[in-house]
Amino acid sequence: MVSVVNEVITESALFSGLMIAIYDRQNDMEIEKRMTCGWIIIFANTILLYWVIATGIAKPILYAVHKYYQKKKSLRQIHSSQE
Repeated sequence: MVSVVNEVITESALFSGLMIAIYDRQNDMEIEKRMTCGWIIIFANTILLYWVIATGIAKPILYAVHKYYQKKKSLRQIHSSQE
């Protein structure tokens, strides 16, 4: 799921860059279209940065929680086998 979100965000920024290049090629100087594409690039990269930071923080936490529950489960199995 994480890679799908990353790809969607990255592709939207790339598409906006392509649109700006097409506008340059056609000498379309309508500033509103160009600004919209520029803001999409900025927001896509900002969202991607925060997404990477969030997943970088979440992965170690989830790993620690997973290990804790694995250890708790193994201790329960040891105690139940001793009874």
